[in-house]
Amino acid sequence: MTLMAEGVTVRFGGILALDAVSIEVQPGQVASVVGSNGSGKSTLFNAIMGFAGLASGAIRLDGRAIHELPAHRRVQLGLCRTFQTPRIDPESTVFDAIRSGGIMSLKSGLFAACLATPRGRSEAAGIDHRTEKVLEELRLAHLALARMGELPVGTIRLIDVGRAVMGKPRFILLDEPAAGLSHAEQDALKAQIRRLASEGVGVLLVEHNFRFVSDVSDHLTVLDRGRVLGSGRPGEVSKRPEFVRSYLGSFAGKASAAASPRAADTAAKAPAVMPMPLMECRKVTARYGGIRVCFDIDLDVPQAGVVALLGANGAGKSSLLGAISGLVQSTGSITLDGQRIDGLPAHRRSECGICFVPEIRGNIFPAMSVAENLELAQRRLCAQALDRMKAELEQMFPRLSERRFSPACMLSGGEQQMLALAMALSLKPRILLLDEPTQGLAPAVYDTLEAVVRAIVGNGIGVVLAEQNAAFAARLANQVIIIADGRVSLRTGAEILGDRERLLRAYLGAEPQEAA
Repeated sequence: MTLMAEGVTVRFGGILALDAVSIEVQPGQVASVVGSNGSGKSTLFNAIMGFAGLASGAIRLDGRAIHELPAHRRVQLGLCRTFQTPRIDPESTVFDAIRSGGIMSLKSGLFAACLATPRGRSEAAGIDHRTEKVLEELRLAHLALARMGELPVGTIRLIDVGRAVMGKPRFILLDEPAAGLSHAEQDALKAQIRRLASEGVGVLLVEHNFRFVSDVSDHLTVLDRGRVLGSGRPGEVSKRPEFVRSYLGSFAGKASAAASPRAADTAAKAPAVMPMPLMECRKVTARYGGIRVCFDIDLDVPQAGVVALLGANGAGKSSLLGAISGLVQSTGSITLDGQRIDGLPAHRRSECGICFVPEIRGNIFPAMSVAENLELAQRRLCAQALDRMKAELEQMFPRLSERRFSPACMLSGGEQQMLALAMALSLKPRILLLDEPTQGLAPAVYDTLEAVVRAIVGNGIGVVLAEQNAAFAARLANQVIIIADGRVSLRTGAEILGDRERLLRAYLGAEPQEAA
């Protein structure tokens, strides 16, 4: 009785989403899959459940190939999954939402239950009893009669797990079930997962929260760009260089001494007392609808300084930048040069001097030429300011001048990043928010990018650098804030970037919060 994915390859057009991935889940085992965004975790779930076709490989249940069966037949054989975004009926009660998951387990059929035949009544009573039991196990009994539309998303995720459990699956696939859950809700979910495993149910878990994964998992598989990077027990895998690289960036696998001189040099140049902040954030909490993704974060950004936000993918770095820029719903206060801006929409914050450069060069228009992209960004400048800006950008980005008539989509990754920065600087920012600027770039480009950021800081602009590559951040940061599970795990100087062991603990949330 085993669920296996054997050499699974999935393609979406020319994109290789999974490349010969193999994974096995035994009854009563909790197996977890971790990896960066886009590594193929959810695609693996979709392949197992029948929502994504296989280019090659096989899905086997108890040795039987099931990859050609439709999704509903796989469910009938004992597979069940949850999704990252639960689908709910807002008018349904919590009791009914969880109870609905038991329909597939009716042996007499749905019509017999509706017609209240003796067997149907007996099975319906059994489902009611099981629903009450699941509510107790998930610590949701007090919400049994609450409407789903009135509940926070974290609670809805727990209910979604309960609904899946009601189907009495042999194997259950949980896709980021802990996202947005409070610590108490996470504890309830951990207990439910352990309970399922003790009853012989195999659990396959995808989750960004590594502490959560470590607490419940028997086996861990790391995916990177659609390939298996490594597997084993969580405590063993987390010590391997390839795992460390996937969390800390491409240079992290090298001796920490490689980063230490840069970090020490940066720390030495930083003032003993940080200058008065140009921007202050207090208790900023970002949310997507009802899902809270970062919690009560304080952040001070000085003029002509670099604050690095570090953390694994999914930690909340990009969401915090989105909250500061006004693109993500948030609470808390954000002050720029003494003036509150948290009540302003995104375009007004931009006019005040907050400029956001999203990851993967998301602020450029691929079909437009370099010159057209820059003209769009510079449209509000007067003639004199425009001439001055063009001269400054030509000096800072000489390669863009050479490629001015090339479509942005034809530029290299490094050139696109330079274009994204040039467009941002055209807005004359006071605070520049850089989201994963090294993502997708060759290491050879890092020196050029570092020089550009240093020039930006030299012009008096404050920079918030959200980055997964700790070694790159070590070159630039005056202050480091490490975020894990949406909360500040460590707040310190750049010297931490020479201490790889402590850095990894902070990434995984093992450091005391707000340590000095």
